[in-house]
Amino acid sequence: MKLVLGSLCPVQVFLLQYIKNVIKLGLEISKEYEKTYDFSLPYLMIENSIFVKKDSKFIAVIEDLNSVKVGIQKGNIPKELRKYIRKDSVQYVENQQQGFLLLMMGKIDAFIGNRLTGLYTIQKMKQTNFIKIVGQPISPEEYGFDFKKENEAKI
Repeated sequence: MKLVLGSLCPVQVFLLQYIKNVIKLGLEISKEYEKTYDFSLPYLMIENSIFVKKDSKFIAVIEDLNSVKVGIQKGNIPKELRKYIRKDSVQYVENQQQGFLLLMMGKIDAFIGNRLTGLYTIQKMKQTNFIKIVGQPISPEEYGFDFKKENEAKI
């Protein structure tokens, strides 16, 4: 069976184009961005977490990371984390799957990554019985719909 969507009427095409030019999805609500954008109420909280093997007993909080090997995805280094880890103990990875593989192989003791993506990845890799999250969320950020201030009159 093949699903065929009906064609869009001119009004629908205009609205989709208009929304694309005025509203954007998924921008971090921050003081920096608030200079240029107005935001909706937050609809998502993005946070990093510490992932360890389920049998790990010596990593429970962020302060415990200063004496272990830590995997971090390139480009995703929370500022808050920098004061708790030694630069010489960091292993940078391309993606979360690589980080979890290194964790499971014992090449790193902890992996820092996006909580939601990490939970999804662990489930997809069928590792829920072997990996857990410890400690408090790291650098939580609220995300909302954003509107350029210059578009206020259009909304």
